[in-house]
Amino acid sequence: TLAMVLLFSLLSAIWVAFFSARRLVAPVADLAEATRAVAAGDYGTQLAEPRKRDELGFLVSSFNDMTRRIGQSRDETERSQRQVEAQRTYLETVLGRLSSGVISLDAAGSLRTANQAAGEILQVDISRLLGLKPDRVAQESARLGQFIEAVREPVEREMRDWREQITLIGSEG
Repeated sequence: TLAMVLLFSLLSAIWVAFFSARRLVAPVADLAEATRAVAAGDYGTQLAEPRKRDELGFLVSSFNDMTRRIGQSRDETERSQRQVEAQRTYLETVLGRLSSGVISLDAAGSLRTANQAAGEILQVDISRLLGLKPDRVAQESARLGQFIEAVREPVEREMRDWREQITLIGSEG
């Protein structure tokens, strides 16, 4: 009888140990699984808040707050990108309708944007020159070389807003 009680007590202790270990490890395992989901891009992952307000409860609460903020930031970023794309499309539409040539340069002097009228005036396919450095652009045609020389000084002086009418002389005059 004593051996049976000892065996039963030993098995009960082992069972209680496994049960307790599972209960202690389950929140950490859930947190690890949720972390994998967030790493995969699922920012909507939320964990059930534990009833106890201990260190693990604080960790789960912080995790939920973090994923909520990441999700909000991602949504705001997507909304901003859509707005930027809409503004860019609008600007391209407006520039495309102008008969005057419009060219913008970035801080390094590379062609950033240009409308179709600018390409027709300069007699080049301006769309393939976007992003190129000024010296590379000047090699494309004589008119472009003249244009680059005319705008070199204001670009080097970093004038933010500069307007001037430039007369370009080509093979036809």
